[in-house]
Amino acid sequence: MPKWIKYACYEDYRKALYKRLADSIRFEIGTGCWLWNKATNLGYGQTYVRGFGSIGAHRAMWIAKHGDPGKLDVLHNCNNKLCISPLHLHLGTHKQNFKEASDAKLLQGQWKTLCKRGHPLSGDNLTPWTQWRGCRVCATGRYRLRLGWPEHLAFDSNIKVPAGYMLNRETGEIVPGKGRRVSV
Repeated sequence: MPKWIKYACYEDYRKALYKRLADSIRFEIGTGCWLWNKATNLGYGQTYVRGFGSIGAHRAMWIAKHGDPGKLDVLHNCNNKLCISPLHLHLGTHKQNFKEASDAKLLQGQWKTLCKRGHPLSGDNLTPWTQWRGCRVCATGRYRLRLGWPEHLAFDSNIKVPAGYMLNRETGEIVPGKGRRVSV
């Protein structure tokens, strides 16, 4: 249970917290956002709330207006990380938070259509074995480089090495392999 020692009750603390938060904002005309103008962390406003520690300013505003959200995330309707307007906040699960961020194209790298080598980041060229969106051609190329392939051949998506064959490093030709398979 949070410590509300200085205040007669939890409601008095929430009122004092709301006043402290309201004194730390600036209004953005046009959007109606209340932008936090004090400490930030990863783009989100940051503040201390007794009993909760250092938390996001938007979460602190939710506590001040509605009470403890528990394990739920406090989400932004406006997609502005600095906004703490109670009208722009709602509760949701962590999964809903990621879904809304994904729908709004806010996740890192989500807007990219090509990898740094120019391969498309869509369809069959996405790496299914990692949690990040990655280029399958470049992942194969990095593996081929570790095997000793020359760089100009390692990242060529048109080169397919069938099972039982390998790349001759001197000539750059695909030849029948001897023993273990040493190429992709």
